Amino acid sequence: MSKELETQKLKKSIDSILERYTLKTMRTDTDIEPTSLYLVDEEAMNELLVLQNSFNNEILKYKKINQDEERYLSKYGFQKSCKLLNPSLVSYKYLINIFNNWKQVNDKRKVYDRLDAEFEIWKNVYLKHSTEELEKNEDLDAEFVAHQKKEILSAIKSAKEKHEWIKKNFYNPEINLEVRISSRDRSKKYATIYYYYNIDNEETPKMHRKKLHLDIHRPNVLWYQPKEDTSLETFMKNATNAYGDVYFIES
Repeated sequence: MSKELETQKLKKSIDSILERYTLKTMRTDTDIEPTSLYLVDEEAMNELLVLQNSFNNEILKYKKINQDEERYLSKYGFQKSCKLLNPSLVSYKYLINIFNNWKQVNDKRKVYDRLDAEFEIWKNVYLKHSTEELEKNEDLDAEFVAHQKKEILSAIKSAKEKHEWIKKNFYNPEINLEVRISSRDRSKKYATIYYYYNIDNEETPKMHRKKLHLDIHRPNVLWYQPKEDTSLETFMKNATNAYGDVYFIES
């Protein structure tokens, strides 16, 4: 079986476990897919952990001798198909926040070190998107398409010249360039979860909180068991419903 077929089989196994549980979806931005969050119990989390262990052991068989195991698993392992938010500690409360996210680099050395990568990313995305837009429009004649492709290559050439000029003059004191990397104009809204948990055997029990970004490309899984409000349970058992959501106990 190939690595791709192993991954397809894994996703089916994950789906068969998660379909038994509550799914919450959040559309955070019109341009990105909805975020999915599953609330599961200890049984499901244990099943997923067993699946994670067996899949990672299996997928490592495709690793070349000179490849680092940790980096290989980060690229092809279980976590690429499913994000386990709290595999070892149960959460009793959670909150979801939506936030704007963008890339921002201000440090001069870090900006310089990233310039080549930033140019290559932009070039590849621009070239792919522009070419696909032309090719999927069957109404365009061949001459127009050829002209547009020349325009695309011309735009890339112009950007390459700017890129090389910026690198050449980056530390030139006579020009005194200020260069930053920012994707704020292309910011997207993403979901963040804050989940709360306790740690067993703490001398002084206290509430712990952890913040994680929810992934839009894979299911997010929270091991969740809400705490029962015993005082409320007692009240509701003995109370009389006056109307709607109003209950009372007469002493």
